[in-house]
Amino acid sequence: MERRKRVEAIMNSRLFREELERIVDGQLREGPSGILQQLSDMMGVPAARVGSVFKSSNCVLPINDIRGIESMGYAKGEKILRCKLAATFRLIDLHGWAQGLSGLVTARLNADQELFLVNPYGMFYHEVTASSLNKVNMQGVLIEQGTTNFGINNT
Repeated sequence: MERRKRVEAIMNSRLFREELERIVDGQLREGPSGILQQLSDMMGVPAARVGSVFKSSNCVLPINDIRGIESMGYAKGEKILRCKLAATFRLIDLHGWAQGLSGLVTARLNADQELFLVNPYGMFYHEVTASSLNKVNMQGVLIEQGTTNFGINNT
């Protein structure tokens, strides 16, 4: 409850509003930069998607959706690799290189183990997030399912 009061106080603050308006006006005049992109991501405003299959989509899913207690289940290297692979799927979709559901992009977790991250079969590339990726072994056996109910493409 205390946190809610602090957030409410900040949101109702005249100084906060003026500073935010100054930043947004400056960014609109000077062109896009990191902070404007962060605000757009936070507010759910989609960026221009040049080659995407779903150009009219208004829903933007975060790439790094591993937060809170869920992040404790992943080693730091695995979490970073999951984010990079999910970002790769978004880039493939953005440039129009995705071919429906049949494509497969993988990443090996480390050199010691024969474990790979793969996209869940049934998700479009713009829907893949870090937590939705499945973990499989060298034989293609599902070791750890992501946050979706989608499995892997066994063909």
